[in-house]
Amino acid sequence: MTRGLTHEQLGLSLNERASLLRKIESGSIKPDDELAKKLERFFRIPLYTEVDTSD
Repeated sequence: MTRGLTHEQLGLSLNERASLLRKIESGSIKPDDELAKKLERFFRIPLYTEVDTSD
């Protein structure tokens, strides 16, 4: 994990299970929209980008 946090510490900060965060980090599962938004706010990074389909 970046920022020197354990999965447990990040889980406490986000109110999520460490096991879920491990699965996301390993690529086993993708976060749902709610968790993705929490991760974006915490790490201050965009995880999803809007795609312009108006061509």
